[in-house]
Amino acid sequence: MRIAAIVLCGSIVVVLAGCAKSASGGDDASLNESEAHAHFAARYYAGDVARGQVIFETNCSTCHGSGGRSGGVGPSLVDESERQDLSRTIVWIENPDPPMPKLFPSPLSERDVADVAAFVQQIK
Repeated sequence: MRIAAIVLCGSIVVVLAGCAKSASGGDDASLNESEAHAHFAARYYAGDVARGQVIFETNCSTCHGSGGRSGGVGPSLVDESERQDLSRTIVWIENPDPPMPKLFPSPLSERDVADVAAFVQQIK
């Protein structure tokens, strides 16, 4: 069993990674490395929607439209939360299929990706 220690505000939090279950009830061990990373990140950093919107407008709106609602070259992202959860949205942003450009790890950081994913998840 893997054990990871995380320091949050001076306190040490121990995570028993090998025993965790996903929100969908699946075992984390069934996720590939990228998905497992995003799944872990989503549980411990939900993302800043307002910051994600700013990053989205700068980097993503050219293809997905302002607010992700109008599509264009890229699809509309309205109700994306019904198609995939936050973890899967993070994975998609980090490792998209063409023609979507790969913006992670540069110019988007891990935090930027989590923030954009949080924003995308709330588009209705």
